[in-house]
Amino acid sequence: MAQERYGDEAWSGPYTTYGHRLGVDPCVDFEPVLEALPYGAFVIDVLGRVLCVNARYALLTGITRGMTLEEVIAVCNIRDLAHHPLAEQDLPEAQVLLEGEEIGQSLLRMRSPVDGREIVVASDCRPVRTADARVIGAVVIAREISEEVALAIGVRQVSEGRSPSDRVTVG
Repeated sequence: MAQERYGDEAWSGPYTTYGHRLGVDPCVDFEPVLEALPYGAFVIDVLGRVLCVNARYALLTGITRGMTLEEVIAVCNIRDLAHHPLAEQDLPEAQVLLEGEEIGQSLLRMRSPVDGREIVVASDCRPVRTADARVIGAVVIAREISEEVALAIGVRQVSEGRSPSDRVTVG
């Protein structure tokens, strides 16, 4: 897949190559940092391949190291809040890689492949840059906000004079 699209560089990628030049292995040296975060997190290279993912996010989403953004979309059935499917270029991560700008508080719906439930995730995406400011990857910090969305729906129902549901679904 990635190799067909991008050639042999897809297997070593600019992010990994740069890390090796600095004497670090992004997947080994950065994973303890990702695991220490209180939210889900993953790192992708400029080709859109997952280099590292912490256990919290892997458990929630089923995302694993080596997946492409295209595969992540397929596994998680990623959509916007209005339930429209997203293409790879529409993901905040892809926009960060293309434009090099930070994107904060992107809201996405996805289906958790672990238990099949629909979840809403808020994510912040930041570019990873070389010393000369080239974008070579992106780091994504994400947290599930399904309960907050359900609460907001319940509050809206009350404000509209309707009885709040005991169980509000986000789907």
